[in-house]
Amino acid sequence: MNEFNAIWEIEERLSTLPRGYISQKRIGGKTRYYLQWKENGKVKSQYIPLELLEETKAQIEERRRLQEQMKEWKVKNGKERFFETNVVICDELDAMIRSVYGLKKCEMYDRILSYQAQPAMCF
Repeated sequence: MNEFNAIWEIEERLSTLPRGYISQKRIGGKTRYYLQWKENGKVKSQYIPLELLEETKAQIEERRRLQEQMKEWKVKNGKERFFETNVVICDELDAMIRSVYGLKKCEMYDRILSYQAQPAMCF
């Protein structure tokens, strides 16, 4: 596996893992667990049922481990994050515009999404 694919897979996995930390609160004599994270400068909370607590802890630990790997890689290689993009040009772009001309917004979005699902062109 090449370096680009490894970094991309780590970033993909990070996007699926929960952010934040687990806190415990005593409510009504019972200990309850919450996933807490910051969003737009505010602390957000989500209750974690007891049966999902261990799985959530493991996911948070995996996120921390993967973030550390990314940090080490960036320090070692002095490189910024890789990214991938799809580019539509010339005749393909013209065909896309003609296909949505005169459609309602919701119909346009459906068409555009179908173009995004097509493989990217490399040059």
